[in-house]
Amino acid sequence: MNKDKFKLEGYPINEYIEIDDKSVDFPNEIYISFAVCSKECGNMQFIVDGSTQVCEYCGKSMFRTVVKKYKLSE
Repeated sequence: MNKDKFKLEGYPINEYIEIDDKSVDFPNEIYISFAVCSKECGNMQFIVDGSTQVCEYCGKSMFRTVVKKYKLSE
């Protein structure tokens, strides 16, 4: 078994896409899942439905256990 840990790397700040804050529209409702990784890894976290479910610690796929809908507050 490969015991190497997943290594998440970033870019220098000037390599990221620049956006105009006013052009970002947040949805009125969104689904959030509570996901778990393997017993060996032990990671548990909330993830936005539709986003990656790759574990940030081991790099394997997490399992979504509970999904709830959240609505934007005024």
